[in-house]
Amino acid sequence: MTILSRNHGSLLIYLAVTTLLTACGTSKYEELQTTDATAGEFSKALKQEYSVFAKSEIAQYDWPDQHYIATKGLLAAKGAQPLPEDPKNWNIKRSDRREFVQPRDDLIHWLNTDARFKEPVRSAKAQASFDCWVEQKEENWQIKHINSCKQGMAFAMPIITQIKFAFDRSDITAASLERLRKVALDWRHNPGKFLAVQGHTDQVGSKLYNYALSKRRAEAVKMSLLAFGIPEEQIYTELWGKTRPRAELSDESHDQSNRRVEILKY
Repeated sequence: MTILSRNHGSLLIYLAVTTLLTACGTSKYEELQTTDATAGEFSKALKQEYSVFAKSEIAQYDWPDQHYIATKGLLAAKGAQPLPEDPKNWNIKRSDRREFVQPRDDLIHWLNTDARFKEPVRSAKAQASFDCWVEQKEENWQIKHINSCKQGMAFAMPIITQIKFAFDRSDITAASLERLRKVALDWRHNPGKFLAVQGHTDQVGSKLYNYALSKRRAEAVKMSLLAFGIPEEQIYTELWGKTRPRAELSDESHDQSNRRVEILKY
């Protein structure tokens, strides 16, 4: 996987880069228009999203950002799967970065649990909208554009609810049962297409053992949702064991954030 980084260091460095990219004009955008995406539907969809994004930056005479976004589009076209932007690499106030942490983590988790293959168009829209939100927040003056990008990302994403478990356990706590009741209540008032119930574990123990543990956890959550009235045909289970820990939350192998079931409402 290729990770493209945009690091805003000192103002002098940034101005130097700006000058260089201005000289480049729209060459990367023009290259993107003639480059075919050859790595599947997600590659094709993300390339198209970044193409539209870069074009909008050209319309605003934002040469550095259009160059950068077009470059991400080229990487996407070639199947490199560039990650959603990290706000720490942009000139965004530390206090303003906090609102990006959970949405970015949810987005990366969703992408890493096969959204690129199962929902390529939708997940590409979510990633490009998140990057747009970050880019607009750095400029921080077009409030309408900031909100539009933020809302576009939220609209494309499934609603994610986490159910936590004790170490090596799969029983539902009273607090978790209440969360599941609220998930079911929301479904009855505003049903979606389906609920994906994903079983996960921390990194302690073998892959085989954790796969079985993630299955017990997913089944416990599913049984609770059924008891609350969600039809069985609207619940799909996915078992990930220890293979998809939450990104950037902790390096501790006993991290409770990974002893979980994630419910994705589509």
